[in-house]
Amino acid sequence: MPEKKSAYELLKEIMELGAPRSDAELVVDAIMSVRSANWINNEPLFSSEQLTEKLNTYMAANNYPITAKVAEVNSGKYIWEIKAKHKEEYFPPSF
Repeated sequence: MPEKKSAYELLKEIMELGAPRSDAELVVDAIMSVRSANWINNEPLFSSEQLTEKLNTYMAANNYPITAKVAEVNSGKYIWEIKAKHKEEYFPPSF
């Protein structure tokens, strides 16, 4: 089971990975509610590929049933896709 962290702790950790605050807040909301979310933002990132990798490594290391993808669509605009895994994927039925 994922370790319970406060929203503030999660926000701080997601921002340390390189996510801007406004995006990090939405990622934290997705983690805490285990919901998918999509949005577009134009806050600058150092690298959408590196941030995607860091976010997914963080999610896996903390056992959060979430995957993340950040992709640049235009010069300076990024699509964020946060996907919550279905309950069956996260808690497979036991035989």
